Amino acid sequence: VCQARTDANVQSEVDKLPFRQRQVLLLRVNEGLTYKQIAERLELSPRVVLRDLSRAYSQLRMRLDPDDLK
Repeated sequence: VCQARTDANVQSEVDKLPFRQRQVLLLRVNEGLTYKQIAERLELSPRVVLRDLSRAYSQLRMRLDPDDLK
């Protein structure tokens, strides 16, 4: 039950991210793509991918309980 609640909390916060940050994060986490692969798929520069991913992780760290990130 606790794990399901944690998963729901994380998913809820991921859903609140701006579209491109969410897109980059999900490609990295769910599909395991590299920055370069994400950049090619989304037609972005690798630098933009890195920035968006960094911002997404930062937002999640601020919004989630540290225990949710384990």
